[in-house]
Parts: sequence; structure tokens; C-alpha cells
Amino acid sequence: MELEQIYTPLFQKQNLDLFVKFEVTNGDHFDEGYESVVIIFINDDMEGDMLDFYNVAVWKCSRTFLGIPLSKKIFGSKVIGELVDESLSDIKVELETYLDDFFRTSRLTVFFLEIFQ
Repeated sequence: MELEQIYTPLFQKQNLDLFVKFEVTNGDHFDEGYESVVIIFINDDMEGDMLDFYNVAVWKCSRTFLGIPLSKKIFGSKVIGELVDESLSDIKVELETYLDDFFRTSRLTVFFLEIFQ
């Protein structure tokens, strides 16, 4: 992904690993339970701990009855797919904003830790 190529070097300088992935939970777009999301993982490179996780749903398919989500198939229920209300460029801006905010806060944390040591 383009975001990963831009932000990975910045995060590596702070000893952080960045993973951006497009995840699909089921095979068919119109099957109940199908969901596609863009996921961001940020891990501590030194200790391997996951520091943060962020996801944005792109498409979700679920079963409903009169607008109420269901976990089981009942007579009269429908499988409905929902596309996110945002455009692709809006999703990209949301992800960039998240990464910028995380990077700024992690840099401030490192800065304050260095001062108070």
C-alpha cells in the first residue's frame, strides 16, 4: 500500500514496525458475515509488543429483519451489504490523519522520556 511505503521509514526511525493490510473475512461479497477492512498495526520493534491497532470498514454484509441485525436466519430476514459512506480519498485521509497523530504523539512521548531520564 502507498501509505505503508511513505510511513514505514518514519516509524522505523522510532524503532516501530508499521503494517497496513486490506483484510477480507469471507469469500463472497454478498454472503452473510462478509467484511472487508483496512487494518493498521503498530508494533514496538524492540520488544515486539503491539502498541496500537486501527481499522476502517469498507464493506460489510449482514443479515437483518426490519432493520435489526440478526445472528441467525429467520423467515423474512434479508442479507444486506453496506458500503462505507466515505469515498476512497476520504478513507485515505482518515488513515493518514491517524498515522500522523500517532507518529506525533509517539515522538512527544520519546522526547519527554529523554528529558526526564
